[in-house]
Amino acid sequence: MGNTNYKMVDLTGIKDRAELFDRIEDGLDLPVYFGKNLDALHDMLAYSDITLIIIGFADAKEALGSYAEALAGMLIDTEAESKNFKVIIR
Repeated sequence: MGNTNYKMVDLTGIKDRAELFDRIEDGLDLPVYFGKNLDALHDMLAYSDITLIIIGFADAKEALGSYAEALAGMLIDTEAESKNFKVIIR
């Protein structure tokens, strides 16, 4: 059975890490206690049953540089570790 719970995070025009995590928090409906860092995001996604679609990644890479690359790496690693989490980065 396929994963049909899609969530989208639009990173178009992003300026900084704070905005990155605000958009992620909004797009994923994360709880208020979410730690707003890559480790916390991994923990939230590792046991989720969603397909996360990230759009505007080029803007994130331009604004955040290596941190955007770290985000993408973490998402890909989380997908590899998880049975139900999938990611699409555009």
